[in-house]
Amino acid sequence: MTRRIQDKLAAIVDEIDRTGHANQMRLTALKKWLQQPKRLQRFALSLAARAARVEDVADGEDPCLLDLARNLLGDWSLDAPAPDRVAAKILHGRLKAFQDEYKRLGWGRVRTIQSKRLLIIEMGLEVFLYDPAGPSEGYRLAVAFCENYDSRYGTDLNGPSRDRVLELLEIVDAVETQERSEPSLAA
Repeated sequence: MTRRIQDKLAAIVDEIDRTGHANQMRLTALKKWLQQPKRLQRFALSLAARAARVEDVADGEDPCLLDLARNLLGDWSLDAPAPDRVAAKILHGRLKAFQDEYKRLGWGRVRTIQSKRLLIIEMGLEVFLYDPAGPSEGYRLAVAFCENYDSRYGTDLNGPSRDRVLELLEIVDAVETQERSEPSLAA
């Protein structure tokens, strides 16, 4: 019997509680779940909307971009219509341009990210707008949303990641509940 995605996400939370961290590769379980039609876009918009709703502005964040993101996504929920595509494209372009700085390292170019929250909004809009090749983009977005740097564990799922994984669990439950209420979307 296969384990439900909710059980797998709960197991990640349990591991963080028990050991202090969990490997971010455990989130690959989302890839199979995201293969269902419409899930990837709903998941991506949900994460982008959650990132946009946070009120405080951290160092390295552009308050104007955050206001634009809040205006577009702040009230968005799974039962609301999709955000305006033209406004989403404009915001996506501005977000990408804001963090369009690269550093050359020995093995290639690396993008400099000033704001993880703006990156999550950008990635979520990219999935919504451009229909990526597959669920791998949803996995990458989930990792960006959940990972946390801690000198004891590196960049992994630890500390604040626990609450973020619980947020993923809420989104998964909400998407599945919506699918059950819309028989044409259920798999």
